[in-house]
Amino acid sequence: MARGCAFNHSATSPVRGHNTGSRQDKNTSRKARIARLYRAEGYNKGAMIRFLFRFTGLWLLAGAFVALVIDGTRSVSASRFLFVPVRDAWMMINPASLDAVQKQLAGGIFEPVIGPLLGMPFFMLLALLGLLFLLIGRRKRGRHIGYSSRD
Repeated sequence: MARGCAFNHSATSPVRGHNTGSRQDKNTSRKARIARLYRAEGYNKGAMIRFLFRFTGLWLLAGAFVALVIDGTRSVSASRFLFVPVRDAWMMINPASLDAVQKQLAGGIFEPVIGPLLGMPFFMLLALLGLLFLLIGRRKRGRHIGYSSRD
């Protein structure tokens, strides 16, 4: 004879020697529910990482916009184009790390790459990094074969 529960209309079979209320059973059922959740079709493991990339990219773009406004204000007041190079911005933030990076990369194969990067406008570097992070964090579109792309 099956026992029924009045709340969820489920029936449990009476099995001798089986303790239905033990803590171990509850933990395994919780683990099983979590495992089913992760195996579910709608769960996407990379969604959180993509969110973090998009979030960071948007903040970098916001910083680039602020740096552009600051450079624009300085340029208008000086009546000529002025910008803060990456080298100067890095020097304002942490001069010791800039010196360490320049010493480590001095004379190496990265010298021709690092020189122009340190000379470019700070807002441009922030914008490029922000766009790169947004590109990495974008949602991949699935290709639907046989369907019109105009729908």
